[in-house]
Amino acid sequence: MPENLINIALLSIVVLLAAIACFWHWKYRRALLREAVLRHDLNNFLTFFAAEDFEARLRRSLPENIKLSIPGDKVCPSLPEAGDMYNILLNLIKNACEAMPAGGQITVASGEVFLPPNLSAEYLLPVAAGKYFHLSVADTGRGIAPDRLPLIFKAGVGSKKEPGHGLGLYSVGEMLKKNGGTLRVETSGQGSCFHIYLPLPSDKVVDVLIFDDDVLSAEMLKEVVTRCGGRDFVCADEALALDCLKQNRSLRLALLDIMPPQNNGLALYKRLRSLSPELDIIFVSGVFPQPAALKKILSADSKTGFIAKPWRPEEMQKCLRRLLAKN
Repeated sequence: MPENLINIALLSIVVLLAAIACFWHWKYRRALLREAVLRHDLNNFLTFFAAEDFEARLRRSLPENIKLSIPGDKVCPSLPEAGDMYNILLNLIKNACEAMPAGGQITVASGEVFLPPNLSAEYLLPVAAGKYFHLSVADTGRGIAPDRLPLIFKAGVGSKKEPGHGLGLYSVGEMLKKNGGTLRVETSGQGSCFHIYLPLPSDKVVDVLIFDDDVLSAEMLKEVVTRCGGRDFVCADEALALDCLKQNRSLRLALLDIMPPQNNGLALYKRLRSLSPELDIIFVSGVFPQPAALKKILSADSKTGFIAKPWRPEEMQKCLRRLLAKN
């Protein structure tokens, strides 16, 4: 009888773990599907917002004394994170309306820009140098008071002195932070202009080694690497991973599972590092067989990092975009 109870308990644990894995896989796939549906190139993005049916629907939600101008003739490469872009734009349009209680003009423009390294303090978030999608939303309102400008992206503050939730601009800042973007604001007594910057995929493809013998986990990493502009090389065996690095010196990043069933990610790390001192290595695992050894590696090697499973897509994308942009 006790053996039966133990077997039942073990079976229950296995079923529970399988259910958790299926849930995270479903959640991740749903996020990918939603992003795929919302992904447009910039021309389609602007055309969508300039379309008569959308503008008519938006017009019904705006005061009659506010004019909206959204050009639809711009052309630019693929737009990352289109779903968040829509929310950012709608929040900024709503904020512009509230800044013009007596009416005015809202103008939306866009394009592609190059941001240099070491941006000035007027940018909300520090970002890597590179190509960015640029969206600006300008209004002809009363502007933002200088003493209030540094606080407008804090929760509960906002750009107006009147009471309110103050979450619109805060959510804009959080979405930009999640997607590796930044923002700056120009303001005067004649209005304000919010400039949004989101990273565009690099023209240069960076090769990435994925070491994981779990097919589902490797496939999820593959999709994120591809979306971030990388080219993946998946290896489920330590010897194959070493051969891949020896034969492909263009590899710039490795994603390693620490403890796959038949291999040892920490041992592979040491051999990869001896072959390529400049290789960026990220440990991706939910198991910590040697926590002291891992901690020692992370503190001593500045070109290593760690992301715990189950990881969130936006967390992994942000990490990969930063490393791929650097390479």
